[in-house]
Amino acid sequence: MLRQLFKGLFLTIPSLLSANDCWVEVEYLGWTSKETSLPIPLVTTASFVDPIPGAIGQPNTRTLLGQQTLSSQWQNGFRIDVGTWMFPECGAGFESNYFLMPTYTQNKRFFTSGEVGSPNFAVPIFDTTGVFGLNGIAGQTVFILPGPIGGTAGFEGLFNLSVSHQFQGAELDYIYIVGTNGCFGLDGSIGIEWIQLKESLTFQGATHTAIGSSFGSNFYNFQDTFKTDNNFVGGTIGFKTLFEKWNGSIETGIKLGIGVTNERVSIHGTSQTAGGNLFFLTSGTASDILPGGVFAQASNIGTFDHRIFATTLEANIRLGYHLFSFLELTVGYRFFWLNRVVRPGNQMDRNINTTLTALANASHATVGTGPGPVPFGAPAAAPAASGTPDPLFRFNQSNTWTQGLTAGLTVRF
Repeated sequence: MLRQLFKGLFLTIPSLLSANDCWVEVEYLGWTSKETSLPIPLVTTASFVDPIPGAIGQPNTRTLLGQQTLSSQWQNGFRIDVGTWMFPECGAGFESNYFLMPTYTQNKRFFTSGEVGSPNFAVPIFDTTGVFGLNGIAGQTVFILPGPIGGTAGFEGLFNLSVSHQFQGAELDYIYIVGTNGCFGLDGSIGIEWIQLKESLTFQGATHTAIGSSFGSNFYNFQDTFKTDNNFVGGTIGFKTLFEKWNGSIETGIKLGIGVTNERVSIHGTSQTAGGNLFFLTSGTASDILPGGVFAQASNIGTFDHRIFATTLEANIRLGYHLFSFLELTVGYRFFWLNRVVRPGNQMDRNINTTLTALANASHATVGTGPGPVPFGAPAAAPAASGTPDPLFRFNQSNTWTQGLTAGLTVRF
């Protein structure tokens, strides 16, 4: 009954039941990608038992966010493939495809009310000048520290990390029959492909005096954004085997790409505060947008481009079942690898010259210039700018892969 129904639907298009020299294939993709790397600590626990609560290396400091990888969840996408044996007498033709894994976003949040009994969190940094409470010696410290202070209400704090990922590509191939032997066939291809991997990482923090706090009215908000855009363009060569028996088929394929990846990194950061942080004071800055956050400062903010030689590898296996000569259902597995890309977490640098930050500049402009270093918990005017610019930007390379299951429908005509 089902077979007769499908035949009736296509009786008005006789070409669909003829030579099968052209095809259109639509596939569902259920894929997962390589995990996102967060090599530096972003949020830590803090205890006032320690000399500098929340700083890396302190006895009671534990990293809550960062120094880890974020595993990618399974994502839904699609792939469209069209082709034709344009020169069937020569066993040659053309095939093109496009696939898309839409933007996928992960979020992680940490919150403290700042009231007595709530946790203390910190954003840890490495101060290359030693101005932040380390007696002039470069070392581990913190940038902000929400939570209760000294057994009383202190500062409410919210931290949020958002990581997004989008993967897509297109390809155009010249295909040809290498040989056939009964139920077995071998095809080859040469072509050109484009692959794009776009990712972003946004780290945000918002703090303000908690309910019942005696520390006056102050707040500190910041946002650091690291975006990467990788575009690979190159030539490909591949081979595909096909075994068909009765109404079933088994297809395997492998393809190698050689070309260039155009890498782009965009870094942006802002902050806003009424009175500064634990170390530097500001005055009258509540409505000012400062041009720098924590890990994004004047020394690394901007857009950076780079080109690098790269290779791709793609492999797949697929099982098919012919409902009719022109209609096939398929399920399979596909793996894709690109050896050189930039990813946002790898572009972050936690070495910070605290005298050259946007906060330090605002302190200089509104409070003046202090002698420094500034003891922990005794905020004052920022000392004069000194030392080398930090954080720095470098193109830190990585690789990426995507793998998963496919399910498709192919129509031949």
